[in-house]
Amino acid sequence: MAETEQAIPDQGFIDHATQIYKELSSIPTITGGSLYTKKNGKDNEAFEFVVTSKWSQRDLEKKEKRVFQRNHIATFSGDSRKLISVQEPSFPVELQNVQLSSTSPSGKYQAIIRKIPATKKDDEKQFIEIWSCNNIIKSIDIKAADKHGDINEDSQFGSLQWSPSEKYLLYVAEKKKPKKVSYFDSSKSEESSEKSKPETGFQFDYESDWGELLVKKSHPILTVLDIHKGDISVIDGIPDDLSVGQAIWNPGETGVVFSGWKHEPYRLGLIYCTNRRSGIFHISLDGTNFEQLSLPDNAVLSPRFNPQMDKLIYLARNTKGVHACCLKLMEFDWKARTTVTIVDIVDYPRDDGFAGIYCSGLPERCWSFDGKRIILGSFWASSLKILAIDVESKSVMNLTKEDGCWNVLDVQKDLILASFSSPSCPNRLLIRPLTSSGDGADLDWTVIANMEDHQDIKWENITLSPDGDKTKSYEAVLIQPTNLEKDVQLVVHPHGGPHSNYPSNYMIEFAGLCKLGFAVLSVNYRGSLGFGQKVLESLLGNVGTQDVGEVKYALDKVLETRKFDKKNVFVMGGSHGGFIACHFIGQYPDFFSAVAIRNPVINIVSLIGTSDIPDWGFEEAACDFDDDLLADAETYAKLLSHSPISHVKKIVTPTMLMLGEVDLRVPPSQGKELYRTLKARGVDVRLLIYPDNSHPLNKVEAESDAFVNISRWFNKHRN
Repeated sequence: MAETEQAIPDQGFIDHATQIYKELSSIPTITGGSLYTKKNGKDNEAFEFVVTSKWSQRDLEKKEKRVFQRNHIATFSGDSRKLISVQEPSFPVELQNVQLSSTSPSGKYQAIIRKIPATKKDDEKQFIEIWSCNNIIKSIDIKAADKHGDINEDSQFGSLQWSPSEKYLLYVAEKKKPKKVSYFDSSKSEESSEKSKPETGFQFDYESDWGELLVKKSHPILTVLDIHKGDISVIDGIPDDLSVGQAIWNPGETGVVFSGWKHEPYRLGLIYCTNRRSGIFHISLDGTNFEQLSLPDNAVLSPRFNPQMDKLIYLARNTKGVHACCLKLMEFDWKARTTVTIVDIVDYPRDDGFAGIYCSGLPERCWSFDGKRIILGSFWASSLKILAIDVESKSVMNLTKEDGCWNVLDVQKDLILASFSSPSCPNRLLIRPLTSSGDGADLDWTVIANMEDHQDIKWENITLSPDGDKTKSYEAVLIQPTNLEKDVQLVVHPHGGPHSNYPSNYMIEFAGLCKLGFAVLSVNYRGSLGFGQKVLESLLGNVGTQDVGEVKYALDKVLETRKFDKKNVFVMGGSHGGFIACHFIGQYPDFFSAVAIRNPVINIVSLIGTSDIPDWGFEEAACDFDDDLLADAETYAKLLSHSPISHVKKIVTPTMLMLGEVDLRVPPSQGKELYRTLKARGVDVRLLIYPDNSHPLNKVEAESDAFVNISRWFNKHRN
């Protein structure tokens, strides 16, 4: 389309978009936090809590995300119900190369896993550091110790746990691999011991890993550091077909409880996928006693002991089915060796709105002080709420009245530390007491730190029921500028997954588009998390029709009832959101002015042979998945019929594709497949490929470039 008088001249618009992004990128994001307490010596009735929070901020000049720590001191009355004062005694401190950290139970020591980047002279290194309040006590070079590979710092496997006695440190690391050399390597040492002798002729053997965002993570093992001696030992006795993670100490410090994921028949992508074959296991430190604690045929995660160390909770689901779904909260009695279900799968939302537990894991500290309640975050329709679950009555209480995205950061001495954001509110760090069971739902949260709200952005949740059936209801979140008199141009955004959710959180991309004069409609179609298991499963076998139809219905309703420019409607999305967007421009070829898509699924048939989660396509199309990945012609035809590529001949909408060069979830070959077809057919198409970026496209240079190019593409193709 030719640029018209209504469109801002390109260079002026680019400068405007760039300036807006620069301003928004200076807003940091809360990524973690913890609470530590000590008695206030001046007043025996008061407690001082040290509130430590971790923040991340984009640095456009250095093209990296800077991580820093803020420390506040909050003083509460003796019953922890009334906040007396909050102080921030120092400036933020940048955390350089810190991968993991853990404070000892007494609060006297801190353990840090630090990565030292490679230089021209030295390879990358990792160190375990032990600090007191006064100085560094011990620093151990992991590579020099030569006991294992890299320490796992990721959220899937990573663990760094002090023993109750503070004598040992438990962590997860990659299993040490033998050196592999060529048949013709003249440097092979004949003096090597049999144990350390290099393996000849295996250097090109394929080694699988756990896929997207877990590259080179293939066989995590349990390791223990003796703090005083400085000795590192690997815990033996775990079957060789298990990758371990999320490890915690057992009662008595004699063993370890952990999550374990099975390798056989082969590893599949694990991140965002709760359906992988797994179990909760216990191993004694000497490796002589190994047992499975979780029920068979369950996929599990997040084992957590109560403060009394006699009850173990974890999350569970069936191993069959979609990559993310409603989870059960299970409790294992350590003494009786019995298992009960605290919260079961919920098919449809209850009268109070609760639709089940939907999360990626439990907070590291999630128990009330008396061991009777569990605090966790869960998707709840188009929000992420904080819930208190009573393990005795099995009741669920919503602790957050305000819609938006709430995250539990820590629970300590019946105080809850949380973060909150919404489309118009970048970040708040909050705290509140956990009162006695059955009350306190209406207590206010106290703000410890916050960023200024965007007064020029407003938002609302919209409930949609196309045929009046409440069991088929879903939601959309409408975000728009507050101060424009002319008709605003709308960008529709279906989320990825499809079994994910847009929880009304702050997104720099959405805020930036609003400040450029656009509105954004993000739709939580049926199949999204947080609306009930049966509602989620309704999408299976209907991808490309039900999800597309529901997003289109939401869009039509908003255009009918709100004052938006009906001649200029845009669509953007990533992954499955890109899948829906491509279906849009194929099924409704004259409706949208332009589309911008990131790492989209284009062809399920070609995806199953290249993705780290080949089962995804089979499950979403309601086809049987077999580990051998063999399918008949009828199945391939069905997969193709659900794919956007089946509508490609009808596409005329200007299309911009943004691909991560090292994306393993939806490999760039998917986007290139669409690009070549559109290019050959004369459609206005642009392809951007971001080196060293995977599925999220979340590195600073890629994020910033994508925002300006999306904005520019939409501006260019306004009617």
